[in-house]
Amino acid sequence: MFDFENNGSVTKKLFKRFLERRGFFKDHSELTELFAGLKHCSDRINYDEFHSLVKKQIKFLLKVFSGNIVIEDFPSFSDKVTEVFEFIRKTVSHTEGKNADYIPALADINPELFAISICTVDGQKFNLGD
Repeated sequence: MFDFENNGSVTKKLFKRFLERRGFFKDHSELTELFAGLKHCSDRINYDEFHSLVKKQIKFLLKVFSGNIVIEDFPSFSDKVTEVFEFIRKTVSHTEGKNADYIPALADINPELFAISICTVDGQKFNLGD
């Protein structure tokens, strides 16, 4: 990820993509400050800037960088969930059953909507559907 020919720097875009491809987004409780800090960085982040950005979340980011997270290969996981989701969307009748009326907020939702949302204990997120 780091370009050692350019003084050990990394592009902001590549760093954000690295985190997002592992299921970590700007609303993650451990990363909100880091993503906010990225807004103020230039396109290329040098070592000192990077260190300043990550120092408060270093324990968490070490887990991410080392792959010591619940779903290490998040892109493959997301692809598989999408495959199952699309299969169910195409083959299962969505007219059977009814909305949960014991939860007022769900009682009024359009029953034709179909979605899935997954969040791991590490905070990796995947959302798909309506």
